[in-house]
This record gives sequence, structure tokens and C-alpha cells, in this order.
Amino acid sequence: MKKHGLIGTRADIVNAIDNYVIGFRSLRNREIMKDHFVNGMTFEEVAEKHKMSVRQVKKISYDNESIILAHIREEDG
Repeated sequence: MKKHGLIGTRADIVNAIDNYVIGFRSLRNREIMKDHFVNGMTFEEVAEKHKMSVRQVKKISYDNESIILAHIREEDG
């Protein structure tokens, strides 16, 4: 299992991504997040699939992971 802050069942992670990744390019960003965090693709594989640089994919992943974790912490009180 990858080391990241998104924990829970596969369904929990998908639900968090669907609920909290919003805004400009949200559909693409959700797919990138799911490819990496749910499907276990490497950043390199995700970058190739989406015709992006690894740096772009990492930024999208880290930025959205932070947003999701902030929402989860807020909900937990």
C-alpha cells in the first residue's frame, strides 16, 4: 500500500475524491487522483496516460490530497 494520507477503504477514497476535488479541470484531476491513489499507478504511468509531465501530476496529486485531508479533518471535528 502506498504511503499517503488518504486512508480507508477503496470506496471511501473514491468518495472523498469525488466529493472534494472540485473546480477547474476537476474531472481530469479526479481521474488522476483515482489512477494514483486507488488504482496504484505510479506518477510516471499517470503522466504518460494523461500526456502530462510527472511534475504536473505530482502537483495535482499533492494539492488535491491536501484539500481532501483538510475536509476530512474538518468533518472529524
